[in-house]
Amino acid sequence: MYYLKLKDLRNPFKMRKGETIIDIEKYVDMLKQNNIIFTDEQYKDAIKEMEDNKRKIEEDK
Repeated sequence: MYYLKLKDLRNPFKMRKGETIIDIEKYVDMLKQNNIIFTDEQYKDAIKEMEDNKRKIEEDK
């Protein structure tokens, strides 16, 4: 079990400033192991945000 200190328990995909999710599948598995619930909509929004951030980084290069 991992020690988690989430920014928002109602939406575990919200990160503090400077934090990022590197591997979304591992993060979801960790949330499930720790019995932290989330909705499909939150999951899809997190994936979309990760893709947007990746696209912004590539555009800046």
